Amino acid sequence: MKKLAIRNFMLTALVILICLILLCTLLLVQFYRYSVSERMESMEKSGRAASLYALVWLTEPYRVNEKELIRWLSMEAQENNARIMIVDASGDVGLYADPLRSGTAGTIGKTVMDRIKLEGQYKELGTLNGYFKNKLLTIGMPLYDNFGNLWGAVFVSTPTEHLTSIFKEFLESVVFVAFFVMLVAFALTYFVSERLTKQLAGMAQAAKRYAMGRFDTRVIVRDDAPDEITDLAASFNYMADSLQKLEQLRSEFVANVSHELKTPLTAIGGFVGGMLDGTIPPERQEHYLAIVQSEVQRLSRLISRLLQASRLQSGLTQMNIRQIDLCEEVRTVVIGLEQHVTEKQIHVEVNLPREKIYVDADEDALRQVLTNLCDNGIKYGVNNGLLSVTVTLRGDKALVSVYNTGPGIPESALPYVFDRFYKTDRSRGLDKQSTGLGLYITKSILQNMNQEIYAESKEGEYVRFTFTLTLSKFQNKPELKS
Repeated sequence: MKKLAIRNFMLTALVILICLILLCTLLLVQFYRYSVSERMESMEKSGRAASLYALVWLTEPYRVNEKELIRWLSMEAQENNARIMIVDASGDVGLYADPLRSGTAGTIGKTVMDRIKLEGQYKELGTLNGYFKNKLLTIGMPLYDNFGNLWGAVFVSTPTEHLTSIFKEFLESVVFVAFFVMLVAFALTYFVSERLTKQLAGMAQAAKRYAMGRFDTRVIVRDDAPDEITDLAASFNYMADSLQKLEQLRSEFVANVSHELKTPLTAIGGFVGGMLDGTIPPERQEHYLAIVQSEVQRLSRLISRLLQASRLQSGLTQMNIRQIDLCEEVRTVVIGLEQHVTEKQIHVEVNLPREKIYVDADEDALRQVLTNLCDNGIKYGVNNGLLSVTVTLRGDKALVSVYNTGPGIPESALPYVFDRFYKTDRSRGLDKQSTGLGLYITKSILQNMNQEIYAESKEGEYVRFTFTLTLSKFQNKPELKS
């Protein structure tokens, strides 16, 4: 887990660092562009102001006091930390104003004037055709009279040291803030990573305990843990509950199987031993042999049902799904139980639609489901009671309900009636022949056919089991009896 924490920390730190570098670079580029743009705008403003005087000075020099013009240009240059030049059409510098000195000097060459005449302006970061020793940011504006004649140009130049100084100050501020943010982000990342990995380590320890069969361990997370960790912990705890219940069922299964096998084997052994040692006289042996035969049959049923339950659970049982007449199956099963019905004097009701209902199911499996449920209804129903089998339709499903009056099932026992070896009568006094696997097999059969079954009961009154079957696609919609 420590390796995971370090890896997560390093990865997050790298992502944060890359994002900060990109963000700082973007900020610096934007700031530099903004600074240059602001400076250029200020230079253009100075250039436009100087152009008004420069054009008059070039075209009508007698109207302008040259000394006053130089003084104004010097003040403007000093205020904006710039160099202002008035150049004639041939490129000769007429007036030159510098924050440190003013006057006239040199020429910028005809090449520059040709370019300003062609492009309508001049912008560059350079030496102005070699006029300056160092690179300056320069903007030039042509001077045209009212007839479109070019008389010259005004050039405003400023050194880049000022922009560089501002840029360096901004860069230092950005780097300082980025470094502080990075430290805070790294600290938070490390803190969060440590907390997450500790919780994950707790889950890993819990998983190891589960592997050793210790399902009483539960994962505890902090209240402020992320939703994903909380959900994961809840899933772990749910898994532990399921495994604990499964282990309990496995233990009960082994105990129940042992009990179910031991009881008839003990009886058989006792009776056979009594016959061999003469404890049971010859005239009584036939009676006890009948009991032994009954116990052997009980063992045979138990083993047969255990094998069927195992096959159903493992999915090895292949279902032969085909179109079946549901109503005919119900009639066949009910008729087959006539003897048991007569013995307990139970009144039977069969409620079926007028027309045939075709469902997609395995015929043998469906008959076993109906037989198990109806047999249970007879077995656990009261004498002179009622057994009712009803078929109804709901959407693309047929619902089959088997209802019987009788002692019912306690509400607390309903969730477990389909478990293996579960019997509501824990003393097993109600039915010595029951294996406790009938309802489990019934549910497993229906699950293998992708169907559902549920139970409802009112203790002391009735029990109703209802299961679903899928209607066949090709059949006429039947009309139900009103």
